[in-house]
Amino acid sequence: MNKKFGILILCIGILVSGCNMGTNAKPINLTYPSVESKKTEPVVFWEGNNELKKAFEQYWAFRFDTGVPVKELFLMEAPYFQEMVDESFYKVYMRSGKIPNVDEMKVQRVVKKTPTFYEINLQLYATMPDGEKRDSYLADYWVKVKGKWYHVIIDDPFFKI
Repeated sequence: MNKKFGILILCIGILVSGCNMGTNAKPINLTYPSVESKKTEPVVFWEGNNELKKAFEQYWAFRFDTGVPVKELFLMEAPYFQEMVDESFYKVYMRSGKIPNVDEMKVQRVVKKTPTFYEINLQLYATMPDGEKRDSYLADYWVKVKGKWYHVIIDDPFFKI
């Protein structure tokens, strides 16, 4: 139970976005599994979706860089989320607790739910500040609004939207 709770907390802290406003965040080591179907292979998918790839990579780089202001992450969240969630609460959600060092992120598959809504499944490998190694499976969501990609937080216990 404690391991599941720890993974839940890690996942909660992970699900967020960022936008580049002159901040240099350290990049995430993003890789892809060697065996993947052509239908969902992320490398093939990214070829036609450069804006989503850029937003996705930037979000994850910003998420784990404590030097990036939380405001930049908040601005990458879906517009409805920005309207409904207090930024100070979001800051506690994003920056409380231990921030892991991400060793690797493997994009497993990309699922096109609608033309403007995608699910990106990934495996995250991280080292906690105390040296403990962790890995988590995540479903990350993205929505395109007025030509721009935004991260979608789906976390009912914290954000009842």
